[in-house]
Amino acid sequence: QAAILAGGPHPSISPPPLLFRAFAAQRSARAQGSLLVRGMAYNFATAGYHSFIKATPGIDTDALRASVLKRIDAFDPKSWHDAPMVTIMNGEELRAASDRTVDTVDAFGQQNGKQVLASPETVDKVIAHARNFKASSTDWRSPVRKIEDAFFKGDLAADLVAWQALDFHKQDGITEIEEGVQALLVERQLNDALYEDECQGRLAVGRAAAFVGCVSNFTNFLDLCRKILRNMELGVPVVVLSR
Repeated sequence: QAAILAGGPHPSISPPPLLFRAFAAQRSARAQGSLLVRGMAYNFATAGYHSFIKATPGIDTDALRASVLKRIDAFDPKSWHDAPMVTIMNGEELRAASDRTVDTVDAFGQQNGKQVLASPETVDKVIAHARNFKASSTDWRSPVRKIEDAFFKGDLAADLVAWQALDFHKQDGITEIEEGVQALLVERQLNDALYEDECQGRLAVGRAAAFVGCVSNFTNFLDLCRKILRNMELGVPVVVLSR
């Protein structure tokens, strides 16, 4: 790696065809006793390019791991039965007499909690809300990023890792929090540029509801951040579907 960054040759990397032909021509010239051309090398990146690569923000993974273990040790399995997954809209749980409650299972099919399946009338309420909702502002970057920081840089980070390990036996939750903090630098700047282009009239951001289908891997910075919070901070309403 040091040789690549310094501009030296790296024999384990295959040169591109044009460069290969240049080397071949050089060897041929040497074989024929012609004028010796200067040896060529290829770089991973110039020194100038490399100077733009800054140190990435990190987290205290040891402290996070210790907090996660405390959450897991203190976890009450009964809590996922007493407080089942349920449809939430405008910060309120939506319940109806015709709701149906089912068991949830972990990664190995073992029962680990309850989920309330919404009734048709509840689903209709969500659809109507999603169709008619209009955000009062198109710029929610500041408050959304404060929420995001609470998830990734505060106590909630340990909750995310612990619950995912307990729910579907996620093995790399701490790594994902660390990678998420780094990815946010890029994602936020992309949204900043997008919003600036909209303000300058170069484009229009569609603000119909975005539907998010959650996945088990990369849940934090993919589902929570890239799919949900990046939409919300530009005034796009989000409907989150259960796994």
